[in-house]
Amino acid sequence: LPLPAFIRYIRLTATMTRFAVVAVALAVALLATTASASSEDMTVLVSEKGYQLETHEVVTEDGYILDLFRIPYGKSGPGPAGTHRQPVLLGHGVTDSSTTWVVNGPERGLAFLLADAGHDVWMMNVRGNRFGLKHMKLTPHDKAFWEFTFGEHATHDLYSNVKKVLEVTGFEQIKYVGHSQGTVQMFAAASTTRKAFMDQHIACFVALAPVAYVDHTMSTLLKVLAESKVDELIQWLGFNEFLPTSDWVRNTLPWVCKINKLLCEFSIYLIAGLDQGDLDTKMLPTYVHYYPSASSVRNMVHFAQVIRQKKFQMYDFGEKQNEAVYGQKTPPPFDLGQMTLPTFYQHGGIDDLGDPADVKHLLADVPFNPKSEVDLYPSYGHLDFVWGAHVGALYNKSMEFLDKFPVSRSSSAAPADDSAAAEDGDVGGDGSNNKDGVSGDNNSTVPIVAGVLGSAVAVAGAAAAFFVYRVRARRQYAELA
Repeated sequence: LPLPAFIRYIRLTATMTRFAVVAVALAVALLATTASASSEDMTVLVSEKGYQLETHEVVTEDGYILDLFRIPYGKSGPGPAGTHRQPVLLGHGVTDSSTTWVVNGPERGLAFLLADAGHDVWMMNVRGNRFGLKHMKLTPHDKAFWEFTFGEHATHDLYSNVKKVLEVTGFEQIKYVGHSQGTVQMFAAASTTRKAFMDQHIACFVALAPVAYVDHTMSTLLKVLAESKVDELIQWLGFNEFLPTSDWVRNTLPWVCKINKLLCEFSIYLIAGLDQGDLDTKMLPTYVHYYPSASSVRNMVHFAQVIRQKKFQMYDFGEKQNEAVYGQKTPPPFDLGQMTLPTFYQHGGIDDLGDPADVKHLLADVPFNPKSEVDLYPSYGHLDFVWGAHVGALYNKSMEFLDKFPVSRSSSAAPADDSAAAEDGDVGGDGSNNKDGVSGDNNSTVPIVAGVLGSAVAVAGAAAAFFVYRVRARRQYAELA
């Protein structure tokens, strides 16, 4: 048996299997039901650990209502009257939520560590995840609700959250920490129409597992979407929500973890990649209760476009609609040459989603800033930066960088005690007040006909791919042998 023939056969079989597995996963991801938004998870993760929690609501310019959570001080208490802690806003990754900053507990969760170090900690959420399912006019049943990508996360969600923190705290600037897509949205915002605002109001930026280019990504899901153009098929079938935040799935996955660790890991690694050098696997049942959280199909299509076209650019609607939206046939790039914020790039050597080669490309495009820093963690994967078992030393460096950029309150800001209760939300409450907005309910589903059709197509596609690749592999094996 010639070795090249054997290797070729194995490669084709692996490709076939990968496509089939992801196709089935997509069917499950698209058919799950959507849970209603509730801050109960954050209450369990924060308040029950002895920390103060506030819930604020952010209304974006286009009507989305997003939950913004605040830990105003650490376990030591609010301190003397009139104490004003430096505000830090945390932005989560793709298909994630604010829970990512606290799920590791007070000893390893970045939000807790920052609060105990004297910071005023704010945790944002983007439209579409479990804390971003409300809108002034739309509901998650409406197709228009899901017509967004990380471009809107940048120009609307991030922008509105920063404005809210500035408004409540009275500070002229704040500090920002992003992970994964949380870095994507800052790179996009600080290099386009929100550049002037971000330059004025963001003192510094810590980029954990930074992502912009994804040319070399090894994310199984994103690779399959990009290479097979399954993303276009899903859109054509009329699916809008990706990985719906199903209560049934959230409650079932921890149980699955106890029975089949491999399947449990797959549910997490599908997007972030298989290589996680420091992940605490004992915490997997806890992680899968909160992760993944929903996004839009269009957002995943946008990531697939960036992979295929090898450009960090705005969403590609097609030539005709691009002309109407952008005034040109091709989508404009996010001009990283305009991104001048002092930034600490903390990236991993085995990060499948934010590959080191892509980070190098990003750094080459961003203008040199003498205040910026870069740190490589050779044994870290994508999720290790938020769920790592030994992130203490990494976070100490993050906080040292943040401390280099002190911020001050506006001279016109009204005197206020930072420990005051939220003006527009519940302190440790259930997030029920929604400014008369509209939200989904526990029983909202993808329309049954579209769901059944989509599932059938996904499974049929997997079966067809299995057959085609098997025939192809056998033929090429025979020819080479």
